[in-house]
Amino acid sequence: MEDLINILKELQADTMQMYAQSHGYHWNVEGRMFKQDHAFFLEIYEDMFDAIDPFAENLRKLGSKAPFGLVQLNNNSDLEINDSLELSASQMFAELIKTNVHIIAKLKTAAEIASKAREESIANFLADRLDKHEFWNWQLTSTVKTTIM
Repeated sequence: MEDLINILKELQADTMQMYAQSHGYHWNVEGRMFKQDHAFFLEIYEDMFDAIDPFAENLRKLGSKAPFGLVQLNNNSDLEINDSLELSASQMFAELIKTNVHIIAKLKTAAEIASKAREESIANFLADRLDKHEFWNWQLTSTVKTTIM
């Protein structure tokens, strides 16, 4: 059970990192596609925000406390977020793709751990999150393809 608790803590922290990243990009995006990109980053950060609490609730269901301090969350995440204020819109999308792909891989591992632990409700939650991150992967990579041409 400890493996499941640890990976849920990592995913909670990574999700908070992606929330902050996409929200920061929402605030700072510029360029010809500003209105569209600004709205797209909003969709992503709202989804990330909505996912944070269920990670904490699943940790509590397993008898663990849910980390909330910035130091704790930073210690639980191995993501390297590019928070430069000088990124172009294309660079923001590329950085968000890297973050999302990292989370997809971790979600797949977590779902396997939850299934082996016979924690089906948590496995279902993780499968739903995986589906959403794969959706974002499709949306992000498709957007980059159109902006590069």
